[in-house]
Amino acid sequence: MKKQLLALAGLALFFAACSSKKDDPQPEPEKPKSLSGMLKTVYTLGGNDTSHVFYNDDITLRTVKSDWNRNTSDTGGNIDSVAYADGKPSGIWEKYYNKALPYNDYALVIRYAYANNKLQKVIIPPQDNYSGYDSIGYNASGKAEKAFRYVSMDGTAPKEVARRTFTWTGNNVTKVVYETMENGKVLATSEDNYTYDDKPNWRLDVSVITQGGGLVPEAVNANNILKQTRTASGIPAKTNSFTYQYDDKNKVVKVEATYEFDMNPGLRTTVIEYYK
Repeated sequence: MKKQLLALAGLALFFAACSSKKDDPQPEPEKPKSLSGMLKTVYTLGGNDTSHVFYNDDITLRTVKSDWNRNTSDTGGNIDSVAYADGKPSGIWEKYYNKALPYNDYALVIRYAYANNKLQKVIIPPQDNYSGYDSIGYNASGKAEKAFRYVSMDGTAPKEVARRTFTWTGNNVTKVVYETMENGKVLATSEDNYTYDDKPNWRLDVSVITQGGGLVPEAVNANNILKQTRTASGIPAKTNSFTYQYDDKNKVVKVEATYEFDMNPGLRTTVIEYYK
């Protein structure tokens, strides 16, 4: 596209030298990019959780609208909208509702800070006397290697409460070591190990929202997780397993996840739809 625009600019200059101004050709406006193949809807079978995804004209992520109705006491939803600055996501604004509360006003819930064109901090602005941020360190290859979590309660100075160390194999995070911290000392350690398929990560279209709570492998991997196994001293290993159904374009259309940790134990089936 850049070469085409430069060529049009050159033609415009040529005709400006040879014709009157009223005859100058005008470049045609750029057509909106196609959303074909972009993530559109994600919903769970039997769980009544649904997310709809919307994009800007340049197909950057604009909004994710989510609703859930799991039982009579757990009904609600939220709208997450992505703000941009200098071509990069700068923050997430959110409004939400539940059974007793209509949509509130938009509030800034995540802010992103950059240095040298790399994400340096994922910041949680003050909310209910709580604020915090992930500070991200990179290795020599330019991949995120460490994330340091700092938290402030009731306006106190931020304190480091956790560290995550990422090990990469190719373009996937294959190990994450979690350390819980207090006063600069490690209180507890756990380790997650991952295996992957060879298909494109279906979450990449919404990776900005995925990493809203901090840097996570799901937001940055090139491929889809098959197994996530967590080990910790004195605790039996637990594994989350994922199987995928693909369409003829290698896009994930269904995920069957069996959880042993981080989610309610058991099977969760997710259906994924794309813009035509």
